Amino acid sequence: MTESMLHLINETFDERFRIEKLIGKGGMGAVFLARHLLMDKAVALKVLPRHLSDDPNQITRFNQEAQNSSRLRHPNTIRVFDFGRSEQGHLYLAMEYLEGRELSKVLKQEAPLPAERVLRILRQVAKSLAEAHNIGLIHRDVKPDNVFLSDIYGEQDFVKVLDFGIAKVVNDEDLANLTQTGFICGTPTYLAPETAMGTSITPATDIYSAGIVAYQMLTGSAPYRADTPIAVVMKHIHDPVPKLGPSINAPEALKQLIHEMMSKDPASRPASADVLLERLDAL
Repeated sequence: MTESMLHLINETFDERFRIEKLIGKGGMGAVFLARHLLMDKAVALKVLPRHLSDDPNQITRFNQEAQNSSRLRHPNTIRVFDFGRSEQGHLYLAMEYLEGRELSKVLKQEAPLPAERVLRILRQVAKSLAEAHNIGLIHRDVKPDNVFLSDIYGEQDFVKVLDFGIAKVVNDEDLANLTQTGFICGTPTYLAPETAMGTSITPATDIYSAGIVAYQMLTGSAPYRADTPIAVVMKHIHDPVPKLGPSINAPEALKQLIHEMMSKDPASRPASADVLLERLDAL
């Protein structure tokens, strides 16, 4: 997919962007560093391959993604300020261009992280999720790859939550009808049990995934590991929630909160991202 899109580099895209280089790729397309010609401003341009742009269902899902993402305004969420379909036939999102590192790269190099840093990062993730949840959006793929850390004006670890691309509007039947039966959104390492079992997806689903991320930040490893993705999923469903023992240098209240976030029962997790944020602030 990505190779077939490299021809876009150094081209003018949709008469508004000059594509400079590839900076990322994923399941829905490639992300390029581009320059908005009228504003003379660097942007991150997420571009779908043409064969997906020809699928009416994909177009509907993409437009829903773009409209939902553009509603988010919190500073800890990446800003989407334009979207459309180019004259080349590609659907695209134009987003703010960020400099820094994904949390996944930080964890590979520096994990485990000090409790104070974990708290600082988790609090900003909760802020981003709270705004989204309060307007009816669920991320559904909270993971270290989608948590970006920047240093902005001397403030270290300024969080931007990325890719609400598989977020859905709560109780949006039209979008739900586009999802194939049995389709699972998310990444196995961070997948909530209810997602794996195909039951209701709620804001508590994001809280579970954020708890897994927090556990990994504190310990340096994910709580559930296995040889295959399906085996990991089964552990999310059946294995007891692991304890953060005395060897982990963190306040007991933080350990208890993360343990609650990873509860198998959504009702036993913090009731909302706002509640999660209140408890993090109390720490």
